Amino acid sequence: MTLAPSPFAARVLVEALAAAGVRDVVVAPGSRSAPLVYALADAAREGAPAGLSGVEVHVRLDERDAAFCALGIAKGAAALGEVRPVAVVTTSGTAVGNLLPAVLEAHHSGVALLLLTADRPLAMRGAGANQTTHQPGLLEPAVRATVDLAVDEAPGDPQALAEVVRAVAREVVTTALGADPGPVHLNIAFPEPLVPGREMGEELQAVTSAGPETTVAASAGSQPALATGAGSQPAVAKGAGARVAGALPDLRGTAQREAGVALLRPGPATVVVAGDGAGEEARSLAEARGWPLLAEPGSGARGGPAAVPAYRLLLDGPWGREVRRAVVVGRPTLSRPVARLLARGDVEVLRVQRPSAAWPRAGEDADVLLDELPPDWLAGPRDDEAWLARWLDAGRAALDVVRELWASGDPVGRAPARMSGPELADLVARATGPDDVLVLGSSNPVRDLDLVADWDVAPVVVTNRGLSGIDGMLATAGGVALAVPDRVVRALVGDLTFLHDVGGLLTGPLERPPHLQVVVANDDGGSVFATLEHGEPERANVFERFFATPHGADLSALCAGYGVRHRLAREVAEVAEALASPGPGVSVLEVRIDRSRRRELDRTTAREVAARLAGE
Repeated sequence: MTLAPSPFAARVLVEALAAAGVRDVVVAPGSRSAPLVYALADAAREGAPAGLSGVEVHVRLDERDAAFCALGIAKGAAALGEVRPVAVVTTSGTAVGNLLPAVLEAHHSGVALLLLTADRPLAMRGAGANQTTHQPGLLEPAVRATVDLAVDEAPGDPQALAEVVRAVAREVVTTALGADPGPVHLNIAFPEPLVPGREMGEELQAVTSAGPETTVAASAGSQPALATGAGSQPAVAKGAGARVAGALPDLRGTAQREAGVALLRPGPATVVVAGDGAGEEARSLAEARGWPLLAEPGSGARGGPAAVPAYRLLLDGPWGREVRRAVVVGRPTLSRPVARLLARGDVEVLRVQRPSAAWPRAGEDADVLLDELPPDWLAGPRDDEAWLARWLDAGRAALDVVRELWASGDPVGRAPARMSGPELADLVARATGPDDVLVLGSSNPVRDLDLVADWDVAPVVVTNRGLSGIDGMLATAGGVALAVPDRVVRALVGDLTFLHDVGGLLTGPLERPPHLQVVVANDDGGSVFATLEHGEPERANVFERFFATPHGADLSALCAGYGVRHRLAREVAEVAEALASPGPGVSVLEVRIDRSRRRELDRTTAREVAARLAGE
């Protein structure tokens, strides 16, 4: 009996990935990737073979959204404590390039993605063949490793080929889930035929007990080619013993990286800053020591008795100037006042961050840099209770100011007639319970929620803060919803983020639909830039066209085209009602936001907070 090498290798690979813990694979359509698709189709059918059972397959129309969907599945699972790799399958050519945005986010946020890219045979590279480019190295340096598996150089012995493929599968999963988790690129050169024979299943079963008449019909050569390494011209290593490249360099910065330090004593005046990826240990530290917790919404630490609301409004005032020590857990990404605090020469910075290929210099400006939080820090004596109490009182006073000034019904007339971004974020925060999941878009939505969220027990919050891009957010949120089907999942995004990834709304009728409510703060442009130097009045002649970028798009019509329910809400009560009943499937709640006074209200809020706190 004769096995075609491509379908055989693909089937062995999918089974090996399943055995290594892969539970979700997102597929974008294409022909060169057909061997993998047929294997995954077997996994998706009722009564799937034992080696393929437990793998759920999702199909998306384009590779960019497929990759972000996979990212969302991985992040959604991780948010609930289950770290697992998620795979993406693409065809050859430009399809591979479309993975890069999601790969960059996974690289910088430490998410284990397996990028399974199909390729033409080795002989076609550089020869002018259709839909063929040099794919190995195309996603570097944003991957932990690149593996180039040339099935067209397969051996005649199916057992030898299976051994190579299984070794590769184990290695890529191990690398993706290693000490520095991240994406791994497995490029697979598939020769024709790409379609399995009718007796594929029976032949696969026979491989383990095959006699001398069982062969793999090799297209060329007698040994498998396994190319690994960085750069555009990786060396070809023969046989199953080839090593996967991607070992971490020395990631020590100029700051001191220690296994632990002496017990931190109370004082000097200390705050805990929880950035992206901080996790619950930042909250535990703050609560154990009685230190104010300045936690970003996506840190995993927001909430509890030490969390200070509206903290960034306090950092440039007397409270911030009193700080003499900051314990930073994770990577802060949201706030310029936090960055200014950590850059001050009179503030001792102790940073807890594991080494990462994505951030080899992170924390090198800290006074002390640690791989992990020393357990002794959690057992140390509590600080002066008055220090934390003052911060909490000031934070709640600042939050009151925000809610007063940004309310659309403000009787003083200082707020716009339309709802404001912080007001909408406040409604979303109040509507999102501890068992819910909230996906936050970059730009203003995450910053607005950071300003107003006042949770005791916070919901699960997912953000793409690795590179803080606005791309792929709808697909990411859809992936999160697929990972946690029993929870209410909503996403808060801006209109440009929505339009950037409107294709992420599309889930084909043959796919398991995510249950996701997308809340769009539509201010017809990019109001985040109004709060930066670009929004200064003297730059008004450039700002509107090149930074605000108004679009005038009809979101309702777009949703209708994608078959997604849409609702436009204008009043607070109407928004609250819609948030309370998201319904099944994907729906969009659009809220029109006024951005004309964003810059002015930002500055008014800062002045009012300072004045109110000075009068106390």
